[in-house]
Amino acid sequence: MKWKSFKHRFVPWVAANWSTRLVRSVDSHSLIEKQFEALSQLKPQLETLSLILKPLTPLAFKSNLSDTNQLKYQTLCSSAVKSLFDINNFTLHVSPSLQAEGLGVFVNQGRVKESQLVALYPGTIYLPLQPILLQSLHNSYILRCVDGIHIDGRHTHLSRLIYRSCAFRDVNSSSQLTSDLSWLSLQPLNPLSIGQLVNNQSREIQPNVEYIELDVPGSMVDEYGYLLPNCCYGPRLDAKDASRRVVALMATRDITQGEEIYSSYFTIATK
Repeated sequence: MKWKSFKHRFVPWVAANWSTRLVRSVDSHSLIEKQFEALSQLKPQLETLSLILKPLTPLAFKSNLSDTNQLKYQTLCSSAVKSLFDINNFTLHVSPSLQAEGLGVFVNQGRVKESQLVALYPGTIYLPLQPILLQSLHNSYILRCVDGIHIDGRHTHLSRLIYRSCAFRDVNSSSQLTSDLSWLSLQPLNPLSIGQLVNNQSREIQPNVEYIELDVPGSMVDEYGYLLPNCCYGPRLDAKDASRRVVALMATRDITQGEEIYSSYFTIATK
């Protein structure tokens, strides 16, 4: 892993360079509008997905990913993609990146319009002061929010074990999962849950999406939490009706079919 691409996600480096981080100033009214817009787009998409994807128990989830149920899983994924295409008029797919090493996210069908919700950033949510140093080693998938919350979007190694453990811990009273585990397979049931695969901008290419931090209301979490690709590292004693941090990727301009999605790892929106 190259240091230039890794350092923006390495927690000690981010902390040491926080004061020099590029700040894209956004007035309070504009930022609130963007957060409201992201939530207003997210809710109907979760409602639509909930008609196709039902809450699962940990055992049922493992069973659905087994070799014998792969066809059923693929059918569910295809149905979810089609249902969101009917709402958004675009689909995404993951392929080798045109500019960076590894994978990237592309517009597969249709066209993304400016200010549209493009994807969600999955992973374990770490509050300030919760331990994340070990997880950040050689990990280019850690995203730091403005308020010091970190989201670890790595789907392998220690990060994967921690996410699964926390998700299984937080099952509800009906023994059903309250967060989405399928993004760990890189073929998520929720097509939005691929934000961690979006590559960083380069000198030649400017970002076409921005990160918008949201606290999804507890009422939405209670109803659709199993579709959200985030869970908390620490147990929530006030789990019922508790909000959940989600980072949405919103388009900053129109993005055409075949274009790769790019963000800026080290740019924040602030009031």
